[in-house]
Amino acid sequence: MPSYDVRNAKTLGAALRHARTQHGYTQDELAEQLDITRNYINEMETGKPNLWSTRMFRALRFLKVKITVSFDAGPDAPRQQDQARPSRPRRTALNVGSTTKKSDIE
Repeated sequence: MPSYDVRNAKTLGAALRHARTQHGYTQDELAEQLDITRNYINEMETGKPNLWSTRMFRALRFLKVKITVSFDAGPDAPRQQDQARPSRPRRTALNVGSTTKKSDIE
């Protein structure tokens, strides 16, 4: 059973990545199951710092709390499909900006 001593967002992200790959999911597939973007999965797995995680781990260190993450997964681990949740269209980011040329204004 894989086990991780979690001390920061990077080690928590490594545990998430290991569990995801052991269960046979791609980032896209997991993102779809969780109704979040693949980019957000990537940010979690790489331990990209954000305000929440920075403050959480700071408080845990201050309180001397040790977190260990473990999970059952191996080559024969079944994929967990969320059948109760209907498939939803993927969310996509929309960048809205001005593309007006100077010649369009004159």
